[in-house]
Amino acid sequence: MKLVENQVNTTASMISGADSFLITAVRLSYASSRTAKEVADDLGISVSLLL
Repeated sequence: MKLVENQVNTTASMISGADSFLITAVRLSYASSRTAKEVADDLGISVSLLL
């Protein structure tokens, strides 16, 4: 049971880290004079994640 709890906690941490990354990426795309495509290319993500 403890192993399952650890896996759930690890997965939750990974998801919240990913959410934090995407929120920051979207903020950067709007706060920058660069295009969303330029920001996405720099971050190595799809531009559709920023729009």
